[in-house]
Amino acid sequence: MNTSLQILLSIALIIIAAKLAGAFIGRMGLPVVLGELLAGVVLGPTVLNIWKLPVFIHPVGSTEVSTAEVFRVLAEIGVVLLMFVAGLETDTSMMKKTVSAAFWAAAGGVVLPMATGAFLARKFGFSWPEAVFIGTILTATSVTITAQTLMNVGQLRSKAGSTILGAAVIDDVLGLIVLSLVVAGTQVVPGQGYSSRHLLVMVLKMAVCLVTMFWFGPPAVRWILKRAGKMHGHHTEVASALTITFLLAFGAQWFGGMAAITGAYLSGLLVSMTSSQQRIGRVAADDQRILRPDFLRIDWVGDQCSARRQRSRFLFSAATHCNRRKDLWLRSRSSGQRLQPS
Repeated sequence: MNTSLQILLSIALIIIAAKLAGAFIGRMGLPVVLGELLAGVVLGPTVLNIWKLPVFIHPVGSTEVSTAEVFRVLAEIGVVLLMFVAGLETDTSMMKKTVSAAFWAAAGGVVLPMATGAFLARKFGFSWPEAVFIGTILTATSVTITAQTLMNVGQLRSKAGSTILGAAVIDDVLGLIVLSLVVAGTQVVPGQGYSSRHLLVMVLKMAVCLVTMFWFGPPAVRWILKRAGKMHGHHTEVASALTITFLLAFGAQWFGGMAAITGAYLSGLLVSMTSSQQRIGRVAADDQRILRPDFLRIDWVGDQCSARRQRSRFLFSAATHCNRRKDLWLRSRSSGQRLQPS
């Protein structure tokens, strides 16, 4: 069976599994996104490992592209579209009011997990460099799941939602800086000892990229969408907005050393400041829903590593989820909101 037919079959299987799992979890009063994650775990190497089924395996020596690799690309596109829509639906005026709380919540979300993780790892017998690295891993945040959960419960434009999502994005950037600092501190250059050049270059690239996006982004996006609105054709503004999104996502990761989703989220924020926000939002939200369920499941299904490694990833993800629950409480307290609505 060629790759095209495999993709059609796998898309059908994945959508069915995700919708059924999401509906089941939703009836239990839990976020639908949890059901989609569980569907990915079941379909992935941990349980069924559908990529190893005969129907998805190419003959030895075949030049066909792996179905898993195709889905990995679709997953990246789905994540970028999700974060663009999240930025598009974010209340920028509310976010400006909660920027201080979001920053301190993000700082706490980096410092506390890192310190606690390093301390516990040291107690379990790891060396201090290893313990610090383990603590650094626990600073990782899941911006996409945070955004999707807030969208599902209709809290993205609330004060608590703006604080939580803003803190998650800041946490993501701070986490990359801390990780680069730790890695740079353990890289030994012959004859020079520990190198700080990598860290300095990385921070400068991030700073230049962010300043460029925030300084030139608003007028450039307004100008592009204004011109696009005068063009003949269907959905020219939406096409222009998506082009901007993919370019900023590319630039954030390629030039700025950040995650592509950071650029996508900033693109959504920039578009939300224009008069085209509502027109673009209606169409972009529908486009995003086509790929949205896939990124959660393909993160597990598309990874062709061993089942043992997958179980380790699942356990680590569970630990990270508990860490995110702690961050949720911290961010809700920082924003002056009660825990329940947050």
